Amino acid sequence: MKITVKGHKLLVKPEEIKAEETTKGDIVIAKTSETVKMERKGVERGTVLQVGPTCFKGTLFNSSEPSWEPWCKEGDLIAFARYSGKFFHDEDSKEDYVNINDEDVQAVLEKEI
Repeated sequence: MKITVKGHKLLVKPEEIKAEETTKGDIVIAKTSETVKMERKGVERGTVLQVGPTCFKGTLFNSSEPSWEPWCKEGDLIAFARYSGKFFHDEDSKEDYVNINDEDVQAVLEKEI
């Protein structure tokens, strides 16, 4: 399936939710599919895969300012508003994605060196 975002949307690959957890005592706890599904809806971080053509260009963001820059770009790890956007599953690639509004981007996350 080919995915193309439109308008003021961003396509984000959310952080993966593991189907199992290992405790400090090396005990593996399997999660039910419902538990994984619920946790996936609460994901707050992901990598930007696509930026729609009108992202960050509305009057809300004052894109006419000379020093204006988009909040994020493709490849950035971002934090986004919890429970925002629409999650969907690509049957071809078996990947999950979330399509969020530009205003739901809360921060760009960078690793400290």
